[in-house]
Order: sequence, then C-alpha cells, then structure tokens
Amino acid sequence: YLILALMDDPNKYPIAGTVAWITPSGANNNKAQGIGVHFPADEAGQRAKARIEEILGAALRSSRATHTL
Repeated sequence: YLILALMDDPNKYPIAGTVAWITPSGANNNKAQGIGVHFPADEAGQRAKARIEEILGAALRSSRATHTL
C-alpha cells in the first residue's frame, strides 16, 4: 500500500499496488535505480494511471527506451 504524490498535483492517490520490479543502485547495464509498481484495476488505480498518462503526455508515444516492463 502506498500514497502516491505526483509532481505539483495537490491530490494524493492511495494505491494498493504490488512491487513489479526493483533496480538497486549500481545495477548492471547502467540501469537507473528505482522500482516499478503494478497498479490494481480498481477505481483508485485507474484514476492514478490516468493522471500519470496526462502528466507524461507525448512521452508515452516516444520510441525512446524506458525502464518499464
């Protein structure tokens, strides 16, 4: 369970997600440190996903490589 805060958005998003991956600092292949969280298909998860997609905008259609699954 986490409370997600996004950029300058004053809203907080309570998410009952699960950790999908963890990349520790100093990982092989110059991967960036971080975690991935799988959001549930419930209303809270869908609302947070929609807001993240709004923030990312055109970057979602980029051919640039990401650290996601």
